[in-house]
Formats: sequence, C-alpha cells, structure tokens
Amino acid sequence: MTNTMNTITHFISKIKYYLNHLFFITLFIGITSHNVFADDVTADISIDTYALTRSMERNNGHWVLTYNLTVSSDKNITSVTGSLVGVPDDWIRTGDGNVSLGDLASGLQATDSFRVVLTSNTPDLSQFSWQFNGTPVDDNDDTGADILHDWMMNTEQQYSTYIPDALVHVESVINNGDSVTISASGIPDYQVLINQNILDAAAKHPSGDFSDGQGLTATLGDVVEFGQNVGWAVSPIGNACFTTGGEGYWPPGPDCPFDSNKSMDFPVIPNVHSSLCETGNGAIGYMINGTSVYNWSDARVDNNIWQRNAPVFEQYDMDICSGHAANGDYHHHFNSECLANTVNDLGTGHSPVYGFAKDGYAIYGPWHNEGVLAASSWRIRDYTDPIVGCSDGERSCLMVNEFDPSQGTTSATTTGYDLGYPYTLQPDFRGGTIYLNAGAYYQDMYWDETLANQGEQYLDVHNGHDHDQLGYHYHITVTRDEEDELTPAFPYIIGPTFYGECQ
Repeated sequence: MTNTMNTITHFISKIKYYLNHLFFITLFIGITSHNVFADDVTADISIDTYALTRSMERNNGHWVLTYNLTVSSDKNITSVTGSLVGVPDDWIRTGDGNVSLGDLASGLQATDSFRVVLTSNTPDLSQFSWQFNGTPVDDNDDTGADILHDWMMNTEQQYSTYIPDALVHVESVINNGDSVTISASGIPDYQVLINQNILDAAAKHPSGDFSDGQGLTATLGDVVEFGQNVGWAVSPIGNACFTTGGEGYWPPGPDCPFDSNKSMDFPVIPNVHSSLCETGNGAIGYMINGTSVYNWSDARVDNNIWQRNAPVFEQYDMDICSGHAANGDYHHHFNSECLANTVNDLGTGHSPVYGFAKDGYAIYGPWHNEGVLAASSWRIRDYTDPIVGCSDGERSCLMVNEFDPSQGTTSATTTGYDLGYPYTLQPDFRGGTIYLNAGAYYQDMYWDETLANQGEQYLDVHNGHDHDQLGYHYHITVTRDEEDELTPAFPYIIGPTFYGECQ
C-alpha cells in the first residue's frame, strides 16, 4: 500500500512539474510573439529581441517573471519610456512596472528590464501589448544636426561585398561627454545606377579604352556596388587592388582603399575659433557613412608655390562615386552623387546632413533651398583684371592677401604655368592631359566679401553660414555647367580654414 501511495504521489509531482514547464514555454512563446500596437511613438519603435528570461519563480503563491526588453527605432526619439497596456486582470505589475530607455537613436538598440507578477498560470497573453512615450525628432523640421545620432550605423555587422573584411558605414559612436568618438572602416556601401553621365565620363577618360580596348563593362541601367569590377585596367604599381579588393573598380590611380579601422574625435558642442585654423591635408571630417572628408588640395605644389586643386589634378583618379583613396583611406574632396543618393537629397529643399567637420560643425549638401544652390563666395582670378590680375595676364603675380583682394598683388618669386597650358599627368599610366585654366591652383582663387554679404545662399570664407534653426554649418558647393551638370566649386566642402576651433 505504501509503495502504491508513493507511486501515485510521484506521478502527481511529475504532472505538476511538466505542467509548470509547459506554462513557462507557453509564456515565453507568448511574450516573444506579441504585437506592438500604435499609440504615441509606439509605431516608430520595434521590439527586436523579446524576453531574454532572467528568472521565473514561484513566490508567495504567484509566478514572478523577470525579463529584458530590447527595442530599436526607425527614427530619433528622446526621453523614451515604455509601459504595458491592455494588461489582463490576471497580470499584476510590480515595482515601477515600466522601462526607461532614454534617447533612442535611429537604428540603434536600447535595453531595460522589469518584473511581472502573475496571479494565474494561464494568463490571456493575446491582450499583452506595449505603449512607448517620447519626443520624436523630426528629421525634416530643420532643427539642426545632431552629432551623436546623425550617423549611418552598421547595426547588423554588414560587410562590404568586394572589400575583404571591411564593415561598411559607422561601427561605433562613443559619447565621452565633451567629445564623441566615431569609428569606421571608411568603406561605404554605395549602390550606383549607371546612367548616361557616368558612361559619357568614362568615354572621355584617358584610360577609357582600359586594358583590352573594350571600355566600361557596366551598361546603362546596371546597378554597381562599391568595389565591383567595371573593367578598368589595374594600376601597374602597388598591389593594384589584388589583395585589398576592388580590382577593376578604380581607374589606375595612386592607391586602392581598404579597411582603415579609423576613428576621429569631434566636439559635441563646437566652439568658434579664436584664431584662423587651416584645414590641412588628410581627413578633416567624416561623412555620415564613415568615409573621410578631405580639403581642396591634392597635397602637391608646382614650381614651389602653386598649390594644386584636387578636382582638377585628380579628376582622372576618381571612381564613379567621385572618390578615391590615399594610404588606403577612401575619401571625398568634393560633391558625390552617390552620397547624395544615399541621403536622398533631391534638391526639393535644404540638403540633409552629409557629414561633420572635425571642428564639430555639420556639413550639408549643395542645396540651400528648393532649386537654390548654396553659393561659394570664392572667385577665380581674372588675370587681366587691374586689381587681382597680373600685368602680363599670366601667373606671374600672387595676391597679397587672398582674403582681401583690395590689397592687390605682388610679383611671384616663381611663375606658374601659362593659362591653358597642356599638362600631362604623371605617372603616365594615369593617362591624359589636362589644361591649366584659371582655377587649377589655390593661388588662382580669392574670397569676395561682397558676395558673402548678400546673405541667403551665399557662404562665408569657411564655406558655411548660419540660418533658420540649423545653426552654423558648412555646405558642399557646386555650380551648374553648360550642360546643366553639377560641377565642384572651390573650396568644394570646407575651407581653406575652419569656422570652429582646431582639434
């Protein structure tokens, strides 16, 4: 009899054990599959990882469940809190019963945990839902750039298709209080629709016949990924992209980009400079996709004086996204249609944020307003002009002060190439001859304060201005050529000096 009772008792205990575990499994599945109902900012938030269970225990006759909630948002939202809504009568919330997530940056995740006490082991999970509260940041309300949140984050460990081991976009944003550290590979994720402009530019390229005389292998309407082989001949020097990836994507220029594993510190709150600070060579900021921003120069000087403008002397080094690399660091010196497409800048209003200068001020695209381009106040010298020109109409004199043309000119210790001189690029595999018209060199330029004083779309000496709610910001500058195409306008992005303090 005793053995029979023990057997029955053991059987009942096992039934309770399995029922309890069946409830746990049912509860877990229910939590991980619930819907999020739209209310306040709830529609802008998604629950990405549900119910990372910490504990589930019997306590004073109740089930106590503690778990984490991980959420993300498709826009920037500040001061986010969450609470259960539509909770059935057989659920009792304990503690604060809420989650506090702080600020949600678009594409990033936040996590918090809380406890739920159940009065029944059969709750109606179909009524379980969340409501989130916060203040959405309208990306189109012209409230200015946010250096902590306006980056294209690689939240899913996405790697470049053609550049080995390189994560695309920005990998981390670390808020240090007074500064923010941005880390990136420097490799973008451009998807390029081959249009007639690209085909025409390739046809005009000195290396347009490539290695086999066939020209560009991509055709009209193709979509090309960054680094995909489009048929360009490889460079005869260096690794020719054989080991770094991207063979056939870049014209045979000086270098091929690779994962730079780079970082840069930016001030969270920028300050106006106390003294003029030149932009200098190398990276002077990052675009929001992690590519570097370089200034106007190609870092070379002709005849000991004449500093060369990159869009002129490096025009045949550029890929179909108007970028190239130096020491592996992929960068832009001037406007990139690929970047414009990435941020969906259609010229229907003020351009969105394209990046940040290392002084902390934002870089916007070329549009000041719908159909109105931001306008550089730098001018190309007319070498026949009595104030800014030279007596012989050639590059025989320099501006006394390029920031104040009224000071006139002084004789150059070394004259520059004649205007229109046919200059053969070296080394010769880069191909082609360029013509050194006015505007090829920094010394061909001067700043016209009378243009800047017109306000509106006209920019200051640093290539920026302050209007509406945007605060001070830089603009990428372009002009329309005779074929109505956008062409770079000096100083192209920033400079020659920063508005903010040097870092």
